[in-house]
Amino acid sequence: MTQLASLEELFSVQELRDIQYDGMILPSLVSPFIECYYLPTYWNEKASLFDEKEESSSHVCREIVTHICHLVKCICSHAKDKEQHERTQTLIYTLVTQHVVPRVKHAFQSTLSWDPLVQVEDGLRLYESLIDSVKENENDMGVDDDVKEEEGLFGVQHDDEDVIMELQAAAAARNQTSNTKTLMNLVKEEIMFDVIYPRLYRTLHEWKPIISQTQLQHPLHTWIVPWLPHLNHRSMLQTLLPDVQRKIKSTLTFLARRYKNDDDDDIMDYFQQTKSVIQPWRMILDTQIIYNLVSKSMVPRLGRFVSKMNISISGKKQDWSRLDLVCELLDIGLLSQFDFISLVEGEVMSHWADTMHEWISCKMEKKKEDEGEVVNDVVDFYIAWRTRLMHPHSTLSNNNPLYVQQRQHQQPVSWLVLQKDETICRHFHAALLMIQALIEKDEDAL
Repeated sequence: MTQLASLEELFSVQELRDIQYDGMILPSLVSPFIECYYLPTYWNEKASLFDEKEESSSHVCREIVTHICHLVKCICSHAKDKEQHERTQTLIYTLVTQHVVPRVKHAFQSTLSWDPLVQVEDGLRLYESLIDSVKENENDMGVDDDVKEEEGLFGVQHDDEDVIMELQAAAAARNQTSNTKTLMNLVKEEIMFDVIYPRLYRTLHEWKPIISQTQLQHPLHTWIVPWLPHLNHRSMLQTLLPDVQRKIKSTLTFLARRYKNDDDDDIMDYFQQTKSVIQPWRMILDTQIIYNLVSKSMVPRLGRFVSKMNISISGKKQDWSRLDLVCELLDIGLLSQFDFISLVEGEVMSHWADTMHEWISCKMEKKKEDEGEVVNDVVDFYIAWRTRLMHPHSTLSNNNPLYVQQRQHQQPVSWLVLQKDETICRHFHAALLMIQALIEKDEDAL
């Protein structure tokens, strides 16, 4: 470091600029030291950055960037404050660009080194470690000061729209001239935009749904969703999501053909697989897109499935699994309220009301049976269904009032929707009129 400082003293400031000392000569003098000491120490040139036998690639990447930054700060420590800041930033930019970025870029480019479908966590760790180490350096060097200043300006409410537009134009001009030269933007351009994103995009186009041992292999959300926070550069996310939506549609079509039988085991596997495909995208894709996907793929078969629900006269022996599935799809945000109400009203409640009417009619014809016992059975049947659909919190076995109150506040959306639906309430009101006709022995009213 002392020798480098002595070398600089041989030239004037203008001569250093003329010979491009900071941009070419100084990096060429420092590079052999990095190549002979830092890189062999941390990175084995022949090993893959994603080789599990090697030291953690993310740790290695961070260590190298940290050592380069420390080395550069020592080299530039003799310069004046303002000059030191600029020279340090420039030299770090040059050295990381020459020695770190190409190696990481090559690792992501190599199909033998990195598989986007399998090595998701490895890839994320490597990329995020580079981003974090660069961000730490830029924060230390005050690169974000201009950004914070702009945020402060935009945080103030201005009545004059022209003032706001001028501020935004000035900020855009500064970004174009300075921020685009930051190391952070270079990493995003060189690695994310030029390498990782194209590989993800190409893999998405080549991906096809395959079932292996009853499970979908490499579903989309397992290897695309983890990268979404980093796809906010140059409209990558807006370009990728429409293709994701098309792949989800093709996956749902594949699952419908794969589980085409309507027997209980096959159709339940179909519903679970379909739910696992769509649910991870619920907070990413537009809500209406999710509703349309479910409505076109699941709802028709769901209607047939729920319509076969066996209505048990004994409420305690009732199998609620089919109705619970419909409620679950609404509660997790996959089923629209319109489809939910249509399924419950058309396929469940109508069947329930018909079953109750036939049962009461049959009991009224058999007058020899104990009338009090018959009424009690019908009332129990009514209470079991009304409680299940309208007041589920009252079925809690825990008698602790605080626990019951907490569960009431956590009441699922499906129960709230059922409580407020007029047609559902009319079905229960009609059931009460049937019970009244039974008690009064009014066959005409029934």
